[in-house]
Amino acid sequence: MVTPIDESDPRTRQDGRGEISPVSFKRKLRDLVLAKDSPVWQDIAKELGLSETGYDVLESKDTKRADVRKLTGNELLEKYWDVRVFGTTFLEEKSEEVDSFISTGVVQFGLGVSLDPVRIERMTTTKVLPVEDDKSKGMAPLAYRIVAYGLYVMPFFINATAAQKTHCTQKDIELLLRLIPHAYKETASYIRPQVNIRYAFYIEHNRARGSYNDFKIIEH
Repeated sequence: MVTPIDESDPRTRQDGRGEISPVSFKRKLRDLVLAKDSPVWQDIAKELGLSETGYDVLESKDTKRADVRKLTGNELLEKYWDVRVFGTTFLEEKSEEVDSFISTGVVQFGLGVSLDPVRIERMTTTKVLPVEDDKSKGMAPLAYRIVAYGLYVMPFFINATAAQKTHCTQKDIELLLRLIPHAYKETASYIRPQVNIRYAFYIEHNRARGSYNDFKIIEH
C-alpha cells in the first residue's frame, strides 16, 4: 500500500517553506493543451495559427501504451506536444518500430519554493450524498488541506540544444509561454480555488551560447 506523504498535506520543506513540484505544474499545462474546446486553447491557437494535429498530449489518461509503441520516433514527436517540449520516459528502449528514445526535454521547470514559511489549514468536510449505501451522509475527516497564504517562485529553463533531438519548434515554445499565466486560474479545483500567477516573465539570450549566467538573474 502506498502511503501519502504527510497524509496528503501541501508540500513543505524542513524549514517550513512550501513547495510546488515541477511535475504538478507541467500537469496543469498539459491539461490546458488537452482542453481543445476551452477558450484559452482556442484563443491561443488562433493567435499562433495552430491546428489540433500535432498538439496531442502523451501524458493523458486516454493514451494507450500499445498504440504509442506502434509509432516511430518521428511519428511520436510529430504527434505529441508534451514530448517535444518536456521529453518522456514512456518508451523504455529502442526497437525495430521505435527508432528514437527521448528522455530529456527542452523545457525544465525548477522546484517552486515559497519565500516564507507557510501555514497549513485543515478542515473536515461533509456531503449530503454518502459514498457508502448504509450511511446518511458522507464525511471526509481533515480532507480540506490548504496553504492559507503563500508567495512562491518557480524558475524554468529552455535548453535549445535539446530541441534538435525532440524536434521542438519556436511555435511549441510560444504556446508554452502563453499557457503559463493561465496554469492555475483555468485549472482551479476545490482545494485551490484562489491561486493566481502574479508575474510570469522570461528573459532571452541574444546569442546561441548565452550572454549571461541564468542563476545570477534568478538570484537578483
